Amino acid sequence: MIKINYRHRNQMKRNLRYINLLILACVMTGVFHSCLKDSEVEKTPECAIISFSVGDIKGQIHVTDSKGEDSIVYRAITGSSILFNIDQVSGVISSVDSLPSWVDLKHVLPSATSYGTVYHCYKDEITHLTNNVLLGRDSIDFTKDVELIVYGTDNVNTKKYTAKIFQSKQDADTLVWDDLLDNNLVLTNNNKLVTDGKDLYVFSQDGSDVVMTLSKDGVSWETPVSVSDATLDVMSVLFFQNKFYALNESGEILSSTDGKQWVKATEQTAQRLLGGDNNYLYILSDNKILASSDFESWNENGIKDIDMLPETNISCLSYTTKTNPNISNVIMAGTNQNNLENSVVWYKVSSTFEQNNQKWFYINNTDDSQYLLPYADELSLLHVDGLLIAYIADYANESHYLYHSEDNGISWKQYTSFILPPSTMDATLPSSVVALGDKIWIVQSGNSDKKTKVWKGIFKTVLSKQ
Repeated sequence: MIKINYRHRNQMKRNLRYINLLILACVMTGVFHSCLKDSEVEKTPECAIISFSVGDIKGQIHVTDSKGEDSIVYRAITGSSILFNIDQVSGVISSVDSLPSWVDLKHVLPSATSYGTVYHCYKDEITHLTNNVLLGRDSIDFTKDVELIVYGTDNVNTKKYTAKIFQSKQDADTLVWDDLLDNNLVLTNNNKLVTDGKDLYVFSQDGSDVVMTLSKDGVSWETPVSVSDATLDVMSVLFFQNKFYALNESGEILSSTDGKQWVKATEQTAQRLLGGDNNYLYILSDNKILASSDFESWNENGIKDIDMLPETNISCLSYTTKTNPNISNVIMAGTNQNNLENSVVWYKVSSTFEQNNQKWFYINNTDDSQYLLPYADELSLLHVDGLLIAYIADYANESHYLYHSEDNGISWKQYTSFILPPSTMDATLPSSVVALGDKIWIVQSGNSDKKTKVWKGIFKTVLSKQ
């Protein structure tokens, strides 16, 4: 028979109770210490929104196919591509650019980083606007201004903000063409049409010479004159900071104030002249993009995906953002032998302040082929009254097209509401295009009589904004 020592067993029970009590005491001590720390959190009067962003915004687009049948395509614009400006003085938070007309601003999921707690004021109710509460829950209607308020941790001081997202309104555009039959422009092939913002200039290869002529109205042109460097690359000519720039066959960067006399602008050489904006000239040198504002110091401004940089039909333009005149969107497009299906498009943000100047990056949209910019035998980017337009020439199909983008070159849609080119245009001959003010200008030569044709296109209805 087994005898149980009850006294020993009772002693074990008492020891276990002591151990449990000790553990409980340690836990309570930790909880008390934690609560004590929470109660010691400093209360501050600081209240400010320091960053603002939104999630992806969905929408739908009406598309007409080649058979004339209509359909609806659902799309989304990524929230990371939507930038916001915060004016702390006026308390206004606004999108840097207008979003496309197809996005649904009634269902936007915003997020804010702040000193203090952010609330959304709606119908006299206050709801949290923090990552922990709002994201993944209710969205906010941004078709109208949104009122926000920030409370400091002292629960006394507050700061109010008005948040708004700009959106484009696309009306049916009509492009009216004027055929300038009375013009006296007589040039050969390989023309480059350039504007200084006031007049029209045409640079052309004429045998062993390069010639230049200009006009103020597209009808009356000065007599073509030979430029000072016969090896000038006509197709590289561009206008930047009140001067013309181009490359010669040695890769030297030349400049000219009148388009006739050219001098070496810098000791820096280039493989390609890419373009310029309000602040910098961009070149390709040693397989990297370089930028300069003074032609003395050249800084690397892009090297990733450099094998997808435009090689031919290079076109570059910039336009200031809606909210900050010191910041510009810069778009570059062209053709590259590594992509024979579509044109390549690059983008960057340029700023007068070096710390805000971003590097170029390649817009890789291969997963969304329906909205890519087609491969082109000719390509020119235009900015007309707020419209970002791409002029495309397709020699094989004897066709010319206009595409437009409402999201800074990410997606493109063909215009179908007006006729391009003008009926008198020969779709098999090279042409050159620029935008000047609210007009689109086209020159085309190569006929047997060397008569150069000129057209002027005007939008009757252009993009309007909220």
